[in-house]
Amino acid sequence: MARFQALKFWVFAGGALAILLALAMVWLMRAAGHEELPPVAAGIAFGAASSQPNPEFTRRLRARFPIGSDVAALSNELDREGFTVDATHGKANIKSGKGWPCLEILEVDWKAGPRNRIASLDGYYFSACL
Repeated sequence: MARFQALKFWVFAGGALAILLALAMVWLMRAAGHEELPPVAAGIAFGAASSQPNPEFTRRLRARFPIGSDVAALSNELDREGFTVDATHGKANIKSGKGWPCLEILEVDWKAGPRNRIASLDGYYFSACL
């Protein structure tokens, strides 16, 4: 009787684990979200991920939204391109799943100056793999 209950427990536990793993895979695939980079980053060869601003991505952002531009224009455009925007903290990010199980993460950080104008603007490229 005890052996049957132990077997029943392990079958149940294994089934629950398989379901959790399947749900985690679905969640990760959906979290990847975008197959392509957004227009603001299209064509950039990012190379290695870094905790420092990516020079080419930063140049591209500053060309489209020069220092002194309206912050609302920046956040609205990033939102239209699929970024998750946190205007309160001056951040936006988007995750690309082209290399699953790795995610490419683009982040835009800015600071607003007087009259809600861009005082600083940087673009970052991160990569995370399972």
